[in-house]
Amino acid sequence: YSSNELKHRGRDSDNLIINENYCLRSFRNKIIDLSSKGDQPFEDVEQKYIICFNGIIYNNKELRTLLINRYNQKFKSYSDTETILNGYKVFKHEFFSMLEGQWSVLILNKKTNEVQISRDRFGTKPLYYSKLKNKILISSEIKALKTILGSNVKVNLKRTNEYFKKGITDDDEHTFYEEIKTFKKNSIYSIRDNKITYHSKIWDFTKPQSTSISLNKLKPIIFDAIKKSTYSDVSIAVPLSCGIDSNSIMSSLKQMNLLNNLNVKCFSVEPPEAQEDLSALKKALKFYNCEYTYLKIKDNDLNYFDEIDNLLKIQDEPLFNSSYLYQLLLRKTIHQDNIKVVLTGDGADEIFGGYKKVYYSYLASAFKVCTKKEFIKILKSSNSLMNCTPFDLIKDIKKYFYNGINKRNVQSNMSGYKLLKNEYDIEIDHRSDYEYENIKSFHDVYHFFFELMERFRLDVTHHLRCEDRISSYYHICSRPSFLNHNLIEQVWQVNFLEFMKNGSNKNILRKV
Repeated sequence: YSSNELKHRGRDSDNLIINENYCLRSFRNKIIDLSSKGDQPFEDVEQKYIICFNGIIYNNKELRTLLINRYNQKFKSYSDTETILNGYKVFKHEFFSMLEGQWSVLILNKKTNEVQISRDRFGTKPLYYSKLKNKILISSEIKALKTILGSNVKVNLKRTNEYFKKGITDDDEHTFYEEIKTFKKNSIYSIRDNKITYHSKIWDFTKPQSTSISLNKLKPIIFDAIKKSTYSDVSIAVPLSCGIDSNSIMSSLKQMNLLNNLNVKCFSVEPPEAQEDLSALKKALKFYNCEYTYLKIKDNDLNYFDEIDNLLKIQDEPLFNSSYLYQLLLRKTIHQDNIKVVLTGDGADEIFGGYKKVYYSYLASAFKVCTKKEFIKILKSSNSLMNCTPFDLIKDIKKYFYNGINKRNVQSNMSGYKLLKNEYDIEIDHRSDYEYENIKSFHDVYHFFFELMERFRLDVTHHLRCEDRISSYYHICSRPSFLNHNLIEQVWQVNFLEFMKNGSNKNILRKV
């Protein structure tokens, strides 16, 4: 139970329960119920179950009211940890589908020694496992497992090759270490007699309907998702850029009169040579009229080499975007201001269609469903986003259909192929089209939603992993406000042509 490597994940309490069958240790970061009553490992009032929980349940109050009024459950704290435990006692596995928020959960039945494991729909909160002789080891981060396993840990060459050649890191249960795996997101597992068994998934990704639902109906749904992500007993910050995601969060909070009520503070990175962005940022901050802090990045500061080393140590596994260094520096600044909750826009690009490369799949689907006249009109409106002529776009669409150019799952890093030599270079699957049940029957608009699903599978999970490690290192709970399953289910009812209409990425979010 040497898990001191995880102290950064919760500096408010450190508790241990140990006997001949199990050992549970929890470091708590207090966000809901700041008293010691919510400390973990947490036992229910009958002392039959123990729970360890990492995350936040946004609908905690509603679920707690249901459990008290209808099912006569007794509570000894105000924490969402106890709500999960009592809800599990009443509804068993079905209760996880009733949760809104982010979580990794371990529930131990003390009488049977059976363990239930669950991770949230999008894999926002991590949970890893390994085996050592007759023991199962479970941890929020890989570094604690590596310490216990010692020299038994070997590099996973398949994952290493996928990373160097395809930029793939977090799409399934495998890690960069052969002996260490992750519990899948959106899943429930059971552990009994030293055997891990997959039980079921929590949620089926919504089927796109591409109907003519009014965009006005989406506003309260987006507002509700953002408002729920503010559920906290501690202070809140928003990392603000001049982009639409963070500004959507801030303007929504302003319209709901929550900016002042919650005393939200903004933090922004000012990279070198970013005067145009800085000007837009200043206008936004004046509009929101809230407290803010600038973090100026100096391009000649050699101290960043130390920060890069720290970033790599924090992550445990490789990453593929240098912008995470900015995030690290910004979270450090936020932590120094004693703020524990951060609202982010992670997932908005994948929900609303935000990447320029996704536009080719959008055009491919439009080509299938639109008349020639309608399609030409779409091509002509594309210049503002793509900065090229309709003729160039037609050539690129042909490449998309023939060899998958600009598809996420066919991207390759040729320099990565050169880096891997001799015994480290192994052949990997070139991954033909992945099967997504929710879009199989949508032949006409398949291309667009397939690409969004690919981004969810290959990129969102990676971003969430990197964000979790950086924020947790600085004692911060990071909350991707748009990653709400109710929001996605409604947004994906909209006619797909609205997603990038008139050459505007995230057109739906902009309009709302």
